[in-house]
Formats: sequence, structure tokens, C-alpha cells
Amino acid sequence: VKKLSVSKNGNSVAALGESGTLYVWGWNTLGQFPEIKDAFVYTPQKINFEKEIKDISISQTNLLIYTTDEEIYITNFGDYNFDEALEKNLEKESIESKSGFCYVGKLKGVSKIDSAYGHFIFLTEAKEVYALGRISEKSEFSYFATPQKIDLQEKAVDTGAMEDGIVILSENGTLYYMGYDKSGIQDERVDITDENYYETEFNIIEKPTPIHKVESKVKAFSLSASSIIIRDENDKFYTWGYNIGHVDAETD
Repeated sequence: VKKLSVSKNGNSVAALGESGTLYVWGWNTLGQFPEIKDAFVYTPQKINFEKEIKDISISQTNLLIYTTDEEIYITNFGDYNFDEALEKNLEKESIESKSGFCYVGKLKGVSKIDSAYGHFIFLTEAKEVYALGRISEKSEFSYFATPQKIDLQEKAVDTGAMEDGIVILSENGTLYYMGYDKSGIQDERVDITDENYYETEFNIIEKPTPIHKVESKVKAFSLSASSIIIRDENDKFYTWGYNIGHVDAETD
């Protein structure tokens, strides 16, 4: 296997074989797998794709492909009511219609791609960051239909997508967030529960903003759908997320 991608919620998987063949399995409850009508795929299924694939990223809503000729293709791309579709497809355990792959543009020299719940982020070899899709739900930057360069005043070395936004690690160790702050990355809120999650008003971060809770330089980070773990230069770990709150821990 050349590349294995698992959605941030752990329910969907895409794999790129050494020969360039694309396989998918897991939850297809939003129709993120083209050509497949089953809502649940229990064994790897081959997906036909005419172009040569360089990289893949699967999310709980979309399948993202970057080709060797620097083109971007995405399933389920557009103004899509994911919650409504999920409820309908879970009930029937089948997908009524398939959008297939949508060509959304070209982007040169991409070294990393990532996606989560309609967010798509690209890191280039020139250490620039581009994004498209649903960046936040209530701002003027709510939807980028084509790759848009993120205005960061320094070079980036790593990027990632969460359920509600994007994360960027700069060359000098600053960690930035942009999007809808349900996970408490900037807010001090730690009392989010299943009962009040959808009724709670959250801060919207419309441009890359340093995560203020990390005072030292960041060495690495890891993301789930709505949680983040950060390791700083002193090997101190931080984590935030839905129903987690804020935790600091030191380790050897």
C-alpha cells in the first residue's frame, strides 16, 4: 500500500495501492465513495479513476484526490446538507444518488493534503498553505469553491483539517487555527456536553490566529475530528476537544 487514509472519525478508509489502484471501505453514509450505493462497505472495493493518483484523503463526508498532473478532485463537493443526508441514508442503508468526482482546479507542488467534514487543506513544497471547502459556517469565508491561498506571514511546515476548521504549524513553531471554534481551541469553555453542543454559541476565527494556550514553540500536533494534541519544544503535551476540556501534561 502506497498511502492509507482514515477519516478523522475513524469510520471510513481509503487506500492507494502500489500500482495506483484506489480502494475504499467503511462508512459510505454520505455517499463519499463514488459508484458505491451501499451505506456500509465491509470489504475493500475498487474505485475506477482515470488519472494517475499522487495522494488521497478520506473524511467522514468526502474523498479528496490529488493527481500527478496536479489536479484536485473531490466527491460530494458543493453546498451539501450533510446532517440531512446522513439521517436519510442511515435509515435506508443505501445511497440514492451519487455525485461522483468533481474537478475543482489545479494546484502546483502540493506536498501534503488533508480533509475533514468539508474542509480541505493543502501544503505546498514552497511551504505555502491553500484551502477550499467549508472553512467556517457563519463567516464571509464560509466556502471556497477553488483553492485559495491562506494569508500567513511566515512559511508553514505542517497542516491539518478538523471537523470545524484548519490547523497550520509555521516554520518558527507557531500553531495557527482558522474556522469554527467548537473544540475550545481558543475559547476557555470546558463544559460542552451532548445536550448543549448544538445550542452553544461558538467563536468564529476568520483568519489564521495563533493558538494562545501554547506559549512555547510547537514541535508537532495530531488531530481527530474535534480534538487536538500538541507537543511543544519542552516535550509538554496539550490537548483540547469536544467534551474533553483543556489538559496539560509533561512527559519524558
